[in-house]
Amino acid sequence: MTQFPSLKSSHFCVCNSDNLYSSKALYSVRTTTFSNAFISYDKNYLNFSIKKINSFSILKLNSNGFLEDILEKPELKDYESKILSAQNDISIIENKIYSKLVATIAEKTLFLQKNAQIISRLDCLLSFSKIANKFNYCKTF
Repeated sequence: MTQFPSLKSSHFCVCNSDNLYSSKALYSVRTTTFSNAFISYDKNYLNFSIKKINSFSILKLNSNGFLEDILEKPELKDYESKILSAQNDISIIENKIYSKLVATIAEKTLFLQKNAQIISRLDCLLSFSKIANKFNYCKTF
């Protein structure tokens, strides 16, 4: 805009030369009531191969549809390596957590077994008392 100050007070449209825009999209830009407009397409409605679509820029829009950021021609290899690295990190963390859990359980085995025996005895006595109460059983002397 500093090169062409007259543009500050006039309407104009800038189009990317390697894109094809429909007349409907260009008309929407021309007739908008907003001071700025941007043409973007939902990839699910484009009639291109996935390889072609993956070479497009990625637009980050807010909840109102306003542009927040543009990621120019993202390299899938970069994202793939980040994802693989993150998956590797997750696997390492999962293994550490699992090893710690197994070690903790191993340390507490006798304690856990003793508690399990006590709980099983209590469960058995409770069952006996419920049956005795239900059928009016009592201990003879």
